[in-house]
Amino acid sequence: MELTAEASSVPAGRSFVVDNLTAWDCASAADDARLLVSEILTNAVQHAEGPLVLHLRRTTTELAIEISDLSPHLPQPRLAAQDDESGRGLILVDAVADSWGVRPDERGKTTWFTLRL
Repeated sequence: MELTAEASSVPAGRSFVVDNLTAWDCASAADDARLLVSEILTNAVQHAEGPLVLHLRRTTTELAIEISDLSPHLPQPRLAAQDDESGRGLILVDAVADSWGVRPDERGKTTWFTLRL
């Protein structure tokens, strides 16, 4: 799914993920996937350049989700202060995903994560 780098893309991306996981009979992973997609898309909307591309892949044992953008700046997990309104997204991704990472490419970067099914 191609998305613009606008706030309205976050709920659209969440819906895309849940709809596909439901169609694939993987609804048990939908809550975690929706949460992590929301965090990564929000980062991309705030800090990157569009268009954004949301890609889902599924095997019998794993779900892989990738979000690509046109910014070369790699996201870095950081500890947020108690009164910060941001800064926890990648820490959350690290805690919930089975694996995750960022890979630069010639156009920008792709942030990805996996969940066991």
